[in-house]
Amino acid sequence: MIRNALVALAMLAIPSTLTAQINVNIGTSDRNGVCGVEYPFDNDKKLEISMRADNGNVNIAVHNLDGNYVDQALERDPEFDITLIFDDGSSVTSDFAAYRAGFTYRAMGAWNDPEGGHPVIAQLKTAKSMEVQFENERFGPVSTQLPMMGYNLLKGCVERNGGSMPV
Repeated sequence: MIRNALVALAMLAIPSTLTAQINVNIGTSDRNGVCGVEYPFDNDKKLEISMRADNGNVNIAVHNLDGNYVDQALERDPEFDITLIFDDGSSVTSDFAAYRAGFTYRAMGAWNDPEGGHPVIAQLKTAKSMEVQFENERFGPVSTQLPMMGYNLLKGCVERNGGSMPV
């Protein structure tokens, strides 16, 4: 009994605060009311999830694709979509997608109705990782690093631009 009391007193003397260092690598963007979060893949590619603040329209994109690949794809003008696959096994597929060349070579997906992309935003609250698939290409998984962080960064930007989060 006395020994248990001494152990309890000794535990009170141990500092109750611990510190940990966490490195987070999530990019953000705010382009005229289009807010985005960017998750880096292990290579130089990145996944961007963006939302227009005034109407909730969601886009997804894989940036830094090989320029020759994109140039050839632009010549054949393929019809395709982009699918995000989440660590819980669920997935969301865009209604359409297109290749773009410019500042970065990328594939971008979107929905005909802004609500179609809202499940992507909802997944940012809980997902730990995501994979991207389109035209027989698969990228990832990419870590969300801290669930809710990407969502909160996106939410802050949307609200600064006069919008509100749909989910």
